[in-house]
Amino acid sequence: MYKAIVFDLDGTAVANTREATPSQRLIKAVAAARGHSHLIAATGRPFSAAMPVIAALGLTDPCVILGGTVIIDPKTHTVVQQITLTPAAVAAIFNALKPFPYQLYIRDEGIGESLSAAPHHLNAEIEIMFAEDVVEPDATHMKQVLNAIPDTLATSAPSWSGRGEIIMITHRNGTKEHAVAEVLRQLGVKKAQTIGVGDGDNDVHLFAAVGHKIAMGNAGPALKAAADEIAPHIDEDGLAQIIERYGIKK
Repeated sequence: MYKAIVFDLDGTAVANTREATPSQRLIKAVAAARGHSHLIAATGRPFSAAMPVIAALGLTDPCVILGGTVIIDPKTHTVVQQITLTPAAVAAIFNALKPFPYQLYIRDEGIGESLSAAPHHLNAEIEIMFAEDVVEPDATHMKQVLNAIPDTLATSAPSWSGRGEIIMITHRNGTKEHAVAEVLRQLGVKKAQTIGVGDGDNDVHLFAAVGHKIAMGNAGPALKAAADEIAPHIDEDGLAQIIERYGIKK
């Protein structure tokens, strides 16, 4: 019934650290499912942090990075689609974040930019911006302020440091929902034939693009409430078990 499995990386395919690598069981499950199902990563990671995991898994189908703003071809490392924030939105985001005491990161490589450097970027089109280690109630307030900016979307996921949340800021059409829908269109796979697996609250956008929604055992209560099924915890190779069950045609 299912022709594609789309999955998050941090907290789903690998532990929530930049240096994390996939388990041997997951690597073997992906290899066994190759030729049976399309396997697609959909992550907030930038290219430099996503590609080592994608390569270790041996993924060949188009994958989604930078929160849904970029689709890449893992075989050639080329960009298939790119959605950017407008210069006007970038300027509004910088101004909106000035009251918040957090480092802002731009684009792919996680280069920190102080808010005093904002003029350098005000005329740029940027795929994604990050604020890291944001604690409550700042995280909620920050998302409210940012989501009031036209064509801008702010979502959150656990920080790699474990000291709060990472706030990801993109164009409203640069989400996992939009990017996964485009990948499925390119592959000729229907939404109803697709499984989505995630753990973070931002994976609600991934869920919107798939027919069968699976939350990891380590997911938060909001994502579990939106899921059709709960997978085992990442420490129990939950994603590998899902691929073994659904991704290999018997």
